[in-house]
Amino acid sequence: MKTAWREWFVVGVLLATTAYVVAEELSLTTYYPSPKGAYQTLSSTSSSHFATYEGGVGIGTADPGTAKLAVMGGNVGIGTTNPGDFRLDVLSANGPIRISRASHGVGGMGGILFGGYNANDALTSYAFITSNSTADTPGAESGSLDFYTANAGTLGSPKVSIISNGNVGIGTTDPNVGQLTIAGGLGAPGPGIGLRRTVAPTDTWWIGVHDTDASLRFNSWNGDGYEAILTSAGDFGIKGTLSVGNFAGGSANAYVCVHPDGTLYRSTTGNCN
Repeated sequence: MKTAWREWFVVGVLLATTAYVVAEELSLTTYYPSPKGAYQTLSSTSSSHFATYEGGVGIGTADPGTAKLAVMGGNVGIGTTNPGDFRLDVLSANGPIRISRASHGVGGMGGILFGGYNANDALTSYAFITSNSTADTPGAESGSLDFYTANAGTLGSPKVSIISNGNVGIGTTDPNVGQLTIAGGLGAPGPGIGLRRTVAPTDTWWIGVHDTDASLRFNSWNGDGYEAILTSAGDFGIKGTLSVGNFAGGSANAYVCVHPDGTLYRSTTGNCN
């Protein structure tokens, strides 16, 4: 009787030990909410979901703050495992990066904001590129692109705009007078184009609309004022001599004179009397 009891006792111990070993190898107990833990390697062979209800995911940080995804202390590669010195490196055969608004309508459609810290360690916006929807009718969509730069502490209005037909505006979002429209308000010398030669002989020219009388002027910075002027009334003025013909160093001089009847005629002596 004692022998039978001992045999059953041994069998019971073996069964309990086997169950414990099997449980150790096959079972995984989870908790909700899950306790915090640190993993050296976390791998998933199917879908993975993180912070689906609240909180955020931190990569390189244990405190993502209010961000849903915070990446600190490293470079990020999408389509590449070698982002090099780039904070974000996207490698694709032909796919662009898409920035979209979550709803339809006319207006801003998203953009890229360039920021940094100022001397007071305050995060500041320094430049901004934004896209706009100007029409969202299916099959007739149109858009524009605006470029902002900070001036005196604010981004203000767009500095450069490209509208749907390809026209470019500098200082205006409505470049409707040509493929390139330059607009400006008060402030010398006025809206115009600067041309600068940096090798000898050096000079800087400004061609534009003057801020005092809205005349079209040609100014040389090496001179003492405008070299030529065309007023809104159609009057034309020029400083110096108006030459035609062999202007670039020919042997014969040629001058343009105005006849009393208003016609122009050529003089080789410069005497228009």
